Amino acid sequence: MKSQYSGKSTAVCTADDGLDTSGGNVAKQVLTVGSRMDGAVVITMSGDFDAAAARALLRTMATAASAGVTQVELDLCAVTTSSKDGVRAVTACRRLSEQIPDGVSFRVSGLGRDMLLASVAQDRAPLAMLRGTA
Repeated sequence: MKSQYSGKSTAVCTADDGLDTSGGNVAKQVLTVGSRMDGAVVITMSGDFDAAAARALLRTMATAASAGVTQVELDLCAVTTSSKDGVRAVTACRRLSEQIPDGVSFRVSGLGRDMLLASVAQDRAPLAMLRGTA
């Protein structure tokens, strides 16, 4: 099922996240924040899920939780490379789901699915909801 977005969608990418601000180079990872028509916050990760991307995701998730967001959808379908930091960040997001009333749902395929499964295997914490896409 494809998300129905409303409102703004903001790409979050800073110099410490791998973006060459001098021009010419494209960031290796992008974190995009948007919203669905039902009010859920949608966080989409694409590209490299390295330590910098993990930090950006955790800052975004913490901000959402403290702002009183009721539901978050984390889309990992466009992740192309990952590190242990990425898996740890997915684990932390699953734990943060306890602070979000309607939880965190995951949209995964390919490497994103592998990251989520590795997170479950490492942590054994219950999944809020898993929605896979082919």
